[in-house]
Amino acid sequence: TTAVAIVAGAGSGVRNYITSLQLASDVLGTATEFVIRDGVGGPVLWRGKIGTAGTVGIQDIRFHPPLRGSSNTLLEAACVTKTGTGSIYINAQGYIAP
Repeated sequence: TTAVAIVAGAGSGVRNYITSLQLASDVLGTATEFVIRDGVGGPVLWRGKIGTAGTVGIQDIRFHPPLRGSSNTLLEAACVTKTGTGSIYINAQGYIAP
């Protein structure tokens, strides 16, 4: 359940945007809710659930419109509940802009 920074704050007056992410996981001991947050422990921009069977291959998720972070604020990923066993893997793509 420890959050991991996806990207640091982009600078004064600049925001981080996520256009897509890839999500994969092992078989998990416990189903978990997975979130992308705006800032450390901040508001949830996106949430999904991964069941105990894990994912089949890599799940490609696209955001239209992109997830938009606050000005000069990091974006982080976290599991809301502990997975028990197994791991979750993410890759994220996006851009920075005002």
